[in-house]
Amino acid sequence: SDQFVDDTQKAVFAHVDYDLTEKLSVFGGARYEKQENTYRTTAAGPLVGPPSDVTAGTKGNVTSPKLGLNW
Repeated sequence: SDQFVDDTQKAVFAHVDYDLTEKLSVFGGARYEKQENTYRTTAAGPLVGPPSDVTAGTKGNVTSPKLGLNW
């Protein structure tokens, strides 16, 4: 049997710092990620039976926020 995997990921990140005082700042940011995966298995022969071709896939996205203080 043969197995094939196609994995695609794209991401964007933003970050901001803002000084509240000389010794205190606040920061924030976010990361957005999009994922797509495709899996394919093909098989044929005397041990696995008649030819088969199975394809499956997944898609998803994630947003990760970030917020904090620096002092």
